[in-house]
Amino acid sequence: MTLLELLRRELPKRGGWPEGAERARQDDDREICFEGACGVSYDFDVDEMSDDSLRWLNENNRATSDLYVTREQYVSTLRTEAERKRYAAIESIFEILDAGVSTSQDAIDVYDAIAAGKIPGVKLEV
Repeated sequence: MTLLELLRRELPKRGGWPEGAERARQDDDREICFEGACGVSYDFDVDEMSDDSLRWLNENNRATSDLYVTREQYVSTLRTEAERKRYAAIESIFEILDAGVSTSQDAIDVYDAIAAGKIPGVKLEV
């Protein structure tokens, strides 16, 4: 399994790609680290090493990987057109919300409310 495939499996369980993160890597302790303009922004541990990260770490004899997956690479692999549209809508909603107070989960909740028809007069184009 590649790092990209590992991210595709794990991130939906954790609310998606972290806000402000530009790229992700996996270190030899299996930790997934996200980096942005302000350094490491979010990290979590997984039960397995991605094949490409393990190969890079072994070839370079290092504990910290320089093999990255960018946010754009991750987003471009979303499986369906509906998922791509949903993600773009959630990002737009999040940009409108006060990022200092609201979270990406708030944006997901707003999107889901619209999709469920809970906001009168607002519909999604499919």
